[in-house]
Amino acid sequence: LGTDTLFLNWKDFVTVKSLSLSGQELAKVKEDVEQNLTAYLIPNTSRSDSVLQLSLTGEKQYIGFVQTDYQADLTYTGSFASVQDFLPVIGYDEAQVLLENRKRAEQDLERLPSRMAPIEDPIAGNQDAYAPDAELVKGSIKISTEAGQVPFAAGELVDRKIEHGRHTATYTIEQPQAFNWHVGSADYSMVEGASNQVQYTIFHKPSHTFNLELYQDALDKGVGFIQNRFGSQAVPDQLQLVEIHRWQDPKYIFSNTIVLSEKEGWVADTKGLQEKAYIYQTIGSGLASLWLQQNLRIANVQGSDMLIEALPEAIGLQFVKEVFGDEAVELLIDKKMEKYAKDRNNEPNQEPPLLYADGIDYLEINKGAVELYKLSEVMGLPSFNTTLNQWMAAQDGKYAHFIGLYQELFSRLETADKEKVAKAFEEVG
Repeated sequence: LGTDTLFLNWKDFVTVKSLSLSGQELAKVKEDVEQNLTAYLIPNTSRSDSVLQLSLTGEKQYIGFVQTDYQADLTYTGSFASVQDFLPVIGYDEAQVLLENRKRAEQDLERLPSRMAPIEDPIAGNQDAYAPDAELVKGSIKISTEAGQVPFAAGELVDRKIEHGRHTATYTIEQPQAFNWHVGSADYSMVEGASNQVQYTIFHKPSHTFNLELYQDALDKGVGFIQNRFGSQAVPDQLQLVEIHRWQDPKYIFSNTIVLSEKEGWVADTKGLQEKAYIYQTIGSGLASLWLQQNLRIANVQGSDMLIEALPEAIGLQFVKEVFGDEAVELLIDKKMEKYAKDRNNEPNQEPPLLYADGIDYLEINKGAVELYKLSEVMGLPSFNTTLNQWMAAQDGKYAHFIGLYQELFSRLETADKEKVAKAFEEVG
């Protein structure tokens, strides 16, 4: 309110064709091409308005070839990208902060005590951990591609049609959700199914049919597992399971959608118990993540990834135990702890205790998940899940902190178990 300049941080390779604020074209007053930062003058007539609508048209296109960084979001054979890759960040862009202390030292910058804001930070404590620069969002997405490909987006499918050589799909997000939406397209084959009133579609590469039956069975069993543990409404009415190429991250979970890289199991040899259990664990944790995103607002402070990453993974291990038993769980736990030990050696910052975990790639998803699963075993799975349900309901739309869940779980432990649990979550190593 009263601001005279709008600062926008653009992603690489984005070209803006037009930009207007509440119907008025904005004049560019400053541009830093190297940092992708542009400043626009806000018209006098809009400076006193409390609500403004920003409209833009633009494009993202790669030109030439690269030798190192993958340009995996836009490709000839299949594209997949965050909606935020096409939109600017307004004002200060936290994603530009250099977080690794080794690299900060090379630039003569002071060391960071943590990659994330402390739990008591009043600003970060009122930001969404999935998308710190956005409130919960609803809306619709229309995505179109050439007729030889199948497009998809976040939300529930409203319409799909092919006309004039284009394949167009329309999706809607009716309930406000975290703004971590993605879109994509490829030459997919689609398999449809249903489980406990939940309709699902599997988008897969036409030649990758090796483990489709496993994924279908994991979805069928996983939907029932989540509904039995967390309520009949814990799974959305529509689900999408999508395969993407191996150059992307292993997984993405967002509105109604679980996205898995092709290297996560689509072409794996699943004769062994560990490999088979891994597929079920990814589906179980994906469904748990969707449930959490629907029902819990997570503060953008230390410990957030214990809720975003570790907790769904621990619930996924519960699912594996139900389907395959303890041996399968132990195989997955051994693999996670092996990954944790290996990557810990390359950690550029001081590793924090799990209670104050600050978004380290290897920590929460591996050690954090294992310790939460062990805690659920110590408490007993019914008690753990009941406590989790009650704690989530008590948040009542407020931004949640992992330390709050931990304290609630810890209070339910027998005295004899508290010392071991405290050591696992409150100490380093």
